[in-house]
Amino acid sequence: RYAREGKIPAFKIGTDWRFYSKYLERWIKQKHGASSVDKKSKNNELFDKK
Repeated sequence: RYAREGKIPAFKIGTDWRFYSKYLERWIKQKHGASSVDKKSKNNELFDKK
């Protein structure tokens, strides 16, 4: 719905909506603050370590 209404960065190919992750992450940071995205990054770092 957000993509269709132009509220979120996206483009349409046929009937499918596509999103560029860098633009989506930037939009999330602007709307909800960096803390929610940063927490996800920190969690991923824990799993990536060997």
